Amino acid sequence: MRKFVVLNLEQLGPNGMSSNESDHEVGNREPVYFILTKPWRDKSVTAWLRVLDALHLHERYRWEFTATPRSWPHFRHPPYRTDNTCTVPSLPINFYACDWYKSLNNFQMQELLALQNPVILTHEKDVLL
Repeated sequence: MRKFVVLNLEQLGPNGMSSNESDHEVGNREPVYFILTKPWRDKSVTAWLRVLDALHLHERYRWEFTATPRSWPHFRHPPYRTDNTCTVPSLPINFYACDWYKSLNNFQMQELLALQNPVILTHEKDVLL
């Protein structure tokens, strides 16, 4: 299962991850980060990645009331904003939002090189508990 997760993360790469946009004017002089979503990325991929984010945070805390070193992730706020930069090519077909994919013309679909075999994005049961 670990190889599966690593392979899918490597395929997505940095351009396949949602990014943040900071606004230092909002809040109590602390930066506020807004989630920038990828319109081409399917919601099932986002849900799969959120579980990995939660697992990472859980492993940093380790039930010992002390965190591992490194900075904490930013607290990210809705509303979600759209990031129209960089579509990642050559991903499994189900990594692309269905409506977005259907809106492409034939040339764009050929250029995207979507892998026609879908990948089932699941996590082991003990990760979900």
